[in-house]
Amino acid sequence: MVFVFWQNMVSIHQKAFLEALAAHNGTTHVILVVQELISANRKNMGWDVPTLAGVKIVAAPGNSEAGELVMQWPEAVHVFSGLNVGPLNKYAMGQCIKARRRIAVMSEPYNFREKKGILKRLKFTIDKMRYQKYIDFVLAIGTEGVSQFHEVGFADESVFPWAYYINIPAVVPPTAKKNQQLLKIMYAGRLEEAKGIFRFAGELLKQKHDFELHVYGEGADKDKISGSFAEAGATGKVRFYPFLKYEELLKQYVAYDWLVLPSTQKDGWGAVVSEALLNGLKVICSTRCGAGMVIKEGWNGLKFNWEVPGGCNAAISKMWEMNFAEQKEIEEWAGKALTGAAGATYFMQIVKHKYAGGVLPEAPWHLR
Repeated sequence: MVFVFWQNMVSIHQKAFLEALAAHNGTTHVILVVQELISANRKNMGWDVPTLAGVKIVAAPGNSEAGELVMQWPEAVHVFSGLNVGPLNKYAMGQCIKARRRIAVMSEPYNFREKKGILKRLKFTIDKMRYQKYIDFVLAIGTEGVSQFHEVGFADESVFPWAYYINIPAVVPPTAKKNQQLLKIMYAGRLEEAKGIFRFAGELLKQKHDFELHVYGEGADKDKISGSFAEAGATGKVRFYPFLKYEELLKQYVAYDWLVLPSTQKDGWGAVVSEALLNGLKVICSTRCGAGMVIKEGWNGLKFNWEVPGGCNAAISKMWEMNFAEQKEIEEWAGKALTGAAGATYFMQIVKHKYAGGVLPEAPWHLR
């Protein structure tokens, strides 16, 4: 089969899935069509344009070239990033509809809580009414992604929970810790209010247990976080590192026990969660993180709701109090649930279900 993915840019977080799909024995061609190779924001975070083995990349095509891609393979499945989002996707989806092509959507949740949230919800509802009958299935990223498509009327059997699938290099773990009560916690991302790391740090400082927090990233909240630790007389418990190249960041995970992703606003998935679990780390995250759908409470991590008073602090306390799965057990489970191969197999099961009468597949992270 031929699969054409229409996305904003070449994302490192799509690499493993697309390469595995291209290598799948049921695949003839995988084409990735992007508006731009990489955004300025991702460049600033240390990203490079990844190479995708077996995947043809078409960058910034004009309408004529985009139209040719639609017409070239009558049986191709066209997967659009978002519903009616961006000029390239809008044009290509329109051409697919006219040509009666197979259409799917891969989408993170929309942020309906921001100032323009009401207008976004209205647009989403209108787009649903306009395009739903042409869309064969939706790959909805994260818990809120699934619920949003259900809320506007997409049938349960057409909406499939989706993730960011990652492959990680083998890294030699450090020697065993001398102090088992010392939890080494890492955060990787922007240091800003929406990411919640300053609020989380404040709750962490209330704990009497032993910990170290290592922060990888930059942003306006760095001084606030540093100041809160200084005020608490705990400057030795926090360390800051700049944004690292993606490959370098992947090497850091094995030195830690936990990853934290405490977002206070919409966080479509949170690829660092996939990366952490694949390294056998436990994860504590807020309910705003889409990747929370793969967290099995008390087994591979914890979730908390910022809107519940004391919820974050209670969850942090459980990091020391509960018996979680061992690092190797989490790593092995994630290897079957969150790798590129797992995503490609799940995707092909969805395609077979929709177009060839195959059984309704279950998301790989439910299997253990």
